[in-house]
Amino acid sequence: MGLWPVAAAALWALWRPGRQLIVVASTDLWQQAFAALSPSQRRATRRLSASWWCLLVGALLAVLALARPILTRQAPQRRVGVVVVPSAETANSNGLPPVEAAKVLVGRLGEADRVQLLLPAILGGASDWLTPQQVEQRLVEANVLPATADALSVPAASSDAQAVYMFVPVTFEASGGPQQSIFLASGSSNGPRFVDARTARSGRVRMMLSGEPAEDDRAVQVEAVGTGGRSAGRLELPWPRLKMTVTAEVAAAEAYALSMIDDSHRPAIIGRQAWLARQPREPIRVALIGRDAGMLRRYVEADTLLEPVAGPDDADVVVAVGADAPSGRPVLRIDPSGAPAGWRRGDRRQAVTLDAADIAADDPLMRNVDVDGMAVRRVTPWIPGDVAAGRAVMLLDGEAVAVRSSEAPPAGGPRWAAIAFDISPENTNLAVSDAFLVLLANAVRWLAGDARASGDYAAVRPIEAADWQAWQCIDGGRPDDIAAGPLPWPGLYRDAAGRLVAVNLLDERGWPDRAISLDALRAAPLPEPVAAEANVTLWPWLAGLAGAFWMLGWWVRIQ
Repeated sequence: MGLWPVAAAALWALWRPGRQLIVVASTDLWQQAFAALSPSQRRATRRLSASWWCLLVGALLAVLALARPILTRQAPQRRVGVVVVPSAETANSNGLPPVEAAKVLVGRLGEADRVQLLLPAILGGASDWLTPQQVEQRLVEANVLPATADALSVPAASSDAQAVYMFVPVTFEASGGPQQSIFLASGSSNGPRFVDARTARSGRVRMMLSGEPAEDDRAVQVEAVGTGGRSAGRLELPWPRLKMTVTAEVAAAEAYALSMIDDSHRPAIIGRQAWLARQPREPIRVALIGRDAGMLRRYVEADTLLEPVAGPDDADVVVAVGADAPSGRPVLRIDPSGAPAGWRRGDRRQAVTLDAADIAADDPLMRNVDVDGMAVRRVTPWIPGDVAAGRAVMLLDGEAVAVRSSEAPPAGGPRWAAIAFDISPENTNLAVSDAFLVLLANAVRWLAGDARASGDYAAVRPIEAADWQAWQCIDGGRPDDIAAGPLPWPGLYRDAAGRLVAVNLLDERGWPDRAISLDALRAAPLPEPVAAEANVTLWPWLAGLAGAFWMLGWWVRIQ
């Protein structure tokens, strides 16, 4: 490799600017001319000119630059880790977003300091030790991700880090510690937490929307969407005021777009729009055994996704009301005679309100189930034993009134769920509420399994989308001012097979507003520098000097 600069210098000498070409008849003329020179003139012709010296020095420096030498020296240095999670919760923040806040902190570091940048794995994960300038360049490419923090994984910082600074949303689960400084940035979307649609027997579509109750004038606009875009017909769903869920019937369409209408002036980026696309599904076969619960039967008969069957042998899901359930089938037990395996019956209670119940709101059974104002006349809760199976999803003073199995029961059997009280209207007003429909829909979908968990209108989260790069965006999609990333943005797409696919990202858990203070960033303590080996790369300087000597030699030659 070191001969290349020499070869380049020779070529430059042969074809250098300003050289003179003289045509002669024979080389004898040159020999005669050389013989005619005096000895002093001969020595002068053999001297190296200044331009040649510049050329040779440049070639030597170029050879050294190709060796990429490094100078190691002792210098005071900080080593810090910087965690940046630009998740969806940060998109609507009124303050500094995590990326910009991280730039402010990194800008306080010196040139000798080193930073390990830790991003979500989907953005590259942990970096090597970088200079502050290199970190700022990488942060330019860290755009907001259409994914919530619970769907992202971030690697741990190096043990060599003196301190770790975390720029994350409120929902990010940070372990904390004496070496960590956590800056939270989040902005609530004020949008729906859950949307669903299913075709009724009448042929119309029953739209369901869930959100945090509010008394303002916000609403959700529902528009049908086809290949040519949105249709002219629109419907406004009122926002939930007293309950978390509202329902309405709309005309059937292949897909729907839902948009927030309010005066909050928040950017319609994440959480304030949703889409639903029709997805053909096989109906879930449901068998009802035990006491005849009229509300249950009406629910099964009204839902086109459910097919009532006579016996449990032909059913995908069995609902047993006050009766023993058959083995080998997913089952929802309502008011069973005994407690689930590993549980025991507690004391009988009367006139119980569910307002104060401890509900696992993130559980698939209880998602968007609003029990405020619900009451139960008689209930016998369950108390867990030492080896209680399953998980309690609704508790009254620490005692369970709703329990379900694990996602994959340890014994390899089917899933099960159980409710401790009778759901007849004589015993509870839950049976005549929208919360009852949501609870039963959740239970049947979960018991039937993930493969058949969605209705005939469905959507996927961006993190769940596969092969989306080949999809054609029909409505929504990535904003023009944001560069393409590793995930699709919420919207309506057409996949390679021509099917409509809706991609949604809603704030299912809800998140509060938090802003990162610029004053807090400027006042955040930095660790004291410690003596460390600092490597200085010399090849850029050597390459620059080589080029300078070559240019100087050319200039001297043409003078």
